Amino acid sequence: MRALGVVIGVALIAAGAHAASDCLEPLRANAGWRCHAELSNGQGVDYCLEHTHTFGADPVSRFFKLVGTGPHTASCSCRAKGNLPGAAFGEDQTYLCLDRATDTVISGKTTKRRMAGQTFNVGANLRTTFSCEPDPACDVQSVLEPDLPAQSGFVDLLPYAVVGVRVTGGGDIDIGGIAGCGGYASEAPNVVFNVEPGPPGQLEIFMPGGDVHPDDPVLLVVTPSGAAHCVPYNLYLPLERGSYSAWVAAPTAGFALGIGVQGAYRLE
Repeated sequence: MRALGVVIGVALIAAGAHAASDCLEPLRANAGWRCHAELSNGQGVDYCLEHTHTFGADPVSRFFKLVGTGPHTASCSCRAKGNLPGAAFGEDQTYLCLDRATDTVISGKTTKRRMAGQTFNVGANLRTTFSCEPDPACDVQSVLEPDLPAQSGFVDLLPYAVVGVRVTGGGDIDIGGIAGCGGYASEAPNVVFNVEPGPPGQLEIFMPGGDVHPDDPVLLVVTPSGAAHCVPYNLYLPLERGSYSAWVAAPTAGFALGIGVQGAYRLE
């Protein structure tokens, strides 16, 4: 089942990266896409796909996000480089996507009325071919977006120095689909901690306070490598260079929660 979910996520993500003059145009013009994927194991899968955000204006460095039924997310770019049977990579209408959570690569080509391509999941050694058509009724679950600007800003961490910021946690996005998580958070991170030095070392991100209870807020952190972690209070992680996106999830939807979030790291 996980292999199937991985492939579906990959296919969903890949489905949305083409255009009449650029691979993004069809995605911006259509609210949703209905897709069908044929797996290399003989199974067929139907799913929905949506474009959510685009980051950057320069087509060379710009990237965009796609969310498919699951939900599965992927980062994509136009004019993918390289050789691929069935697609003239390097053309404006081609695209390449990566779903880091499932280690799936998606590639293909898009027009105003159709997306088509293939996916490959490395870990499961599973391939799919897929085709999508515009369908405004095809809706996909909202997800967290670590690449959006943090609501309470960005904080640079230095070795052994504890730095904190006040955030307003909570939101309308259900994070229960993330392993070990529960509650509701905002789409954009509450705060992002930046770490320049690389490993070895240990990072701590935590919510200062007293005793924690089952109904207390949940701290969710997405690491620079894309791994998601949920804890009720303190989170300890191996040190990576890059940005750690942090959310405070409230137990109920739409509940605004003011609380402090702090970060610190030490080198080995």
